[in-house]
Amino acid sequence: MIMVPIFAPILFNLKFDPLWVGLVVCVSLQISFLSPPFAYSIFYLKGIAPEIPLTDIYRGIVPFVLLQVLITVLCIVFPGLVLWLPRVLSH
Repeated sequence: MIMVPIFAPILFNLKFDPLWVGLVVCVSLQISFLSPPFAYSIFYLKGIAPEIPLTDIYRGIVPFVLLQVLITVLCIVFPGLVLWLPRVLSH
């Protein structure tokens, strides 16, 4: 979140689509909410379900983090995936 105001104007000046930049930032933030060291979502879940061991929670989030990383890579490599639907809806 701290880096967005710094890098967003640079990316916009380099003609990156603002929608694409926003989506990549949002998906990256979601990954950070599920992955250590901060993992706010994991600590929230531990707070509402204290009987579940933290190790089980960490093992449970691995597939979700891997899928989100894959989606982020696909969005970066193929920006058309992100921008296709907004282009179709704007015409």
